[in-house]
Order: sequence, then structure tokens, then C-alpha cells
Amino acid sequence: MNTHVPLGLWFAVPAAVALVFSLVAVGLRRAGAGAGAGAGAGDGRGRVLIGLTAWLVLAAVLSALGVFATSYHRPVPIIAAGIVLPIVAGVLLLRRSEVLNRVLDSIPVRVLIGVQFYRIAGVVFIAGWAAGRIPAIFALPAGIGDVAVGLAAPFVAARIGPGTYPSRRLAVSWNIAGLADLILAVALGAATSPTPIWPTLLGHPNPLISRLPLVLIPVFAVPLSVLLHIVTLRRLGAAGQAEVRPPLDASLLQRQAPAATAPSVSIGGGLPYG
Repeated sequence: MNTHVPLGLWFAVPAAVALVFSLVAVGLRRAGAGAGAGAGAGDGRGRVLIGLTAWLVLAAVLSALGVFATSYHRPVPIIAAGIVLPIVAGVLLLRRSEVLNRVLDSIPVRVLIGVQFYRIAGVVFIAGWAAGRIPAIFALPAGIGDVAVGLAAPFVAARIGPGTYPSRRLAVSWNIAGLADLILAVALGAATSPTPIWPTLLGHPNPLISRLPLVLIPVFAVPLSVLLHIVTLRRLGAAGQAEVRPPLDASLLQRQAPAATAPSVSIGGGLPYG
């Protein structure tokens, strides 16, 4: 099993992860521009950014130690925990952390969507396939899907600006497509990773996805993208519930209402009241 990483991927993957981190950091800088901005939104940005930095550093250190590496001799694929645990922790924080929610609610929805332009970094999978180091059964669906979601992000973000029902429906559809792409990529990554449980279900081993530098994508970029989709869908759902419907035409109501007049009651000087 060849685990040698081509030199080009050592440059491309860190650049891709840097793009992910940079665009998310830019999105955090926009905290305070949304309708849900609060007095503590700006103060919370630093905490969130520190948390993201610590997560990325921890993921890099564990990856360098080979903790996530899959092989035929390891009974448990630890990389699964590297994907699932950050998502679970993020969801719990979304439910309990007022600071985090204050920051996220202060970021415009179009920014939450637009930052996922970084998904074009999925092109590294296609590059790995072209170099003959990543199987096509994984690289092409995962890479093309990521690139498509990333390229669509700015256009969906631009459409969400007016806040109309069609634009919100488009944004919801884009988020669902983005989540489906991530689920497919993780499933194909698991099916092509060498483990004693399945010696490689699809017949093409994919050891590089669990080793540096590529492993930073499943243990950092993928959970981060899932959480961004969850936050965005939550915001879109709240916006839909708060939508103020246009008032009904008063003349239409008058035409539909039955003709009836209330009896007049005279008070004092005989003026009608009723």
C-alpha cells in the first residue's frame, strides 16, 4: 500500500485549508452586520476564532502523529471520530453557548453562504486522481461535488439578499445539496479506506485521505462545512417563520363580506353609535 504523498499535494492541500480558514475568518469579521447583532457580538468573534485555530492545530498535530491513519492492521478507523466528534461538539455549543449564537446570528446569511466558496478546494481530490494517487471512485464525485457547491455559493448568496421566498428556497436547496455532497464524500472515503473491517469495499485503496496533508480536509473542513450548513438552515428557517405576509386587499374583503348593517343606537343628542 503506497502512502507516498506527491509534492504537489503538500502545497495544494495546505493552501486549500488556508483558504477555508481565511474565508471563515473573513465571515467572522462581518459579525455585527446582521439583524441579530448584539452588544457582545464583536467580543465573541475573538473567542470563536481562537476556538477554530485550536481545532485546526489539534487536528494537524493528531494527523502528524498518525492518529487518524487507516490501515489493514487497525481495527477501529479513528478518523471517523475526527469527523463526527467536532460536529457533535459544535451542535452542543450551538444549543448552549450564548456567545457563539450571538456571533453567528450577527453574521448576515449571505455571508454564511458566501464563505463556502472555499469548497472549490475540493479540486485537490481531482488533482490527486490525476496524479494517480487517489482512486477515481472517490476523487471525482467528492471533488466535482465540492467544486460545484463552492462555485454556486456566491450566486446563491447574492440571490438571498432580497429575502424573498424564491431566494430562500434556493438557499435551502443549495444547503441540502452541500450536505448531500459531504455525506457522499465521507461515505466514499470510508468505503475506499483500508481497514480490517472492510479490506476496501470498492476495490481501490485510498490511504492518503487519512494521512497528512489530505486528512485535514475530512477532520477540519468537512465538519466545519456541516456546521455552517446547520447554522445557515437554522437562520433560513427562522427567517421563514418571521416572514410578514402582504396585507389582503381591503376591497376584496368588502366584496366577499356579506352585506349587513348594525342597528343604530342614539345616545344623548341623537348621534348614531354603532
